[in-house]
Amino acid sequence: MYKYWWRFQANINRVVYDERASSVVRLLFVISLTFTLVLLGYNLFEKQLPVYWVQEFKAHFPYLFWIPVTIVRITHFIVYGFRHAIIPVAAFVGIVLASAYYVQDVYELPKFKLARQYILAAFLGINYPRLHIAEGKKQIPLGEVNLIDTIGGPGYVHIRPGNVVLFESLRSPSSVRANTFNFISRFETIKEIVSLEDQHGFIEKVGAKTKDGIEIMMRDIHFRYRLRTGRRVGDHERRRAKNPYPFSVEAVQDMAYNRSVSLNPSTRVPELSKWHTTIRLAVDGAITDYIKAHKFDQLTAPNFEDADPRAEIAKAMNTGIRMRLRNVGAELLWFDIGHFAVSDRMKEIVADQRVDTWSARWDGDAMVVRSYGEARRLAYQDMGRAEGQADLLLSIIQALDEVGFEEGYTEGERQKQRLHNLRAIIWARVAQILDTLADEQRSGSQSTLPPG
Repeated sequence: MYKYWWRFQANINRVVYDERASSVVRLLFVISLTFTLVLLGYNLFEKQLPVYWVQEFKAHFPYLFWIPVTIVRITHFIVYGFRHAIIPVAAFVGIVLASAYYVQDVYELPKFKLARQYILAAFLGINYPRLHIAEGKKQIPLGEVNLIDTIGGPGYVHIRPGNVVLFESLRSPSSVRANTFNFISRFETIKEIVSLEDQHGFIEKVGAKTKDGIEIMMRDIHFRYRLRTGRRVGDHERRRAKNPYPFSVEAVQDMAYNRSVSLNPSTRVPELSKWHTTIRLAVDGAITDYIKAHKFDQLTAPNFEDADPRAEIAKAMNTGIRMRLRNVGAELLWFDIGHFAVSDRMKEIVADQRVDTWSARWDGDAMVVRSYGEARRLAYQDMGRAEGQADLLLSIIQALDEVGFEEGYTEGERQKQRLHNLRAIIWARVAQILDTLADEQRSGSQSTLPPG
């Protein structure tokens, strides 16, 4: 029992909420109501009955006796009955005209026939407007007004292959459709149209300050992107013969509803940014963040051993750009970082500072080498001095051991001779030490070590 009741409700809802079925019901209702009013007026206000009219007809035209009575009665109804349809038809036409004037005023339509066409299509389902979509845009001839573009449904939308359309109702998105011939109902409008072809983007320059406070410019940035085909970053569906233009419904919604509002420079009025503009801003933001997180030399003079610096920088930027593009329903296909340059106003300052920095680094390296050599020289001097002192002590000891005593002298004379020899040896060794100290003093004054 419940199953039958559910089917009955589904059929009622389809008739009530389905735009085309509702239009047919309304058209039949208008025709039935008009015919009912005609019958009512015919029976209430016509004084001459059809029976008497048939008798008079046969009396005046006896040679037409062969015509059936039913035909004569129908003729009488057509002649005297349909005049009662003037009032309901006039009322209906007046309602249609008044509604058309209202629609023309609200939507500022240039021609009254467009408003009349919309009323007849929305109320009776007659002469639905049509709109073709190709190459990511509405195909409307120049100078013409399309009701679906200006007002919305009801009407037919023909979506060519390679395009996807997001339709929106009064309160929420209604559907995402592609490569079909669709009927849209009342209060349903086209929110966004996206081409599923690969898109090319170009940014002439991006300026930002590096981590060490130097203003740098990144020029001639090229990239290719398309509507995202997967749910997660890195997921994508290949194009096939059965589905040459894959896309993600979630990506279409992100593309339409995750954009920012910016100020139009010409009109100075806030407006929703275009999708391609949002993509450029996302790429611009990712590049700016990368520049701010790195120093100047890491960007303009990277020191990658056994690697491609541009490939490393592009790989690092790709990650940030892909995450930003995912939020607006796009995926990055290809990216060229262009080239880095210093801003014009800081070019001379940065060039001079870079020369000073590099010269300071080179001077420091050279100073380290010189200091290392001087330190080794002093170390060798200290080693030589120590060896010389050791040799001096050994020679003194040897000299003392070699002090001889001539024969024929008495003990007192020998003592005097010993003291004389010792004095001579000591004075000789002192003279040698003084000469050595003088040589060291002269060599120390000519040292290349920096002062202090």
